[in-house]
Amino acid sequence: RGASYSDTVIEKQWRLKKYWADYTNEQYLALIELIDYLCIEYSIDKKIVESNIIINKPNNFNGILTRSNFSKNHYDLTPAFDFEKLTELINN
Repeated sequence: RGASYSDTVIEKQWRLKKYWADYTNEQYLALIELIDYLCIEYSIDKKIVESNIIINKPNNFNGILTRSNFSKNHYDLTPAFDFEKLTELINN
């Protein structure tokens, strides 16, 4: 209310909302740094399961998950999050 937003907006109907702020390149690059560190430190594979895909046996998966992979009640990442971009950045 009363605030304005001038960057890119993603329009996609999801969970009773329609507009989403885009993630910045700086956010993706910071996330890549964090992922690189955590994957090395804890021997995690750089395999990603996208948001909102429930994993029935997460203990058998050695990769990157979000909270929404455990419960449909969590949706930390919005539809504006680009998993393809993240995967591309991780593999480079």
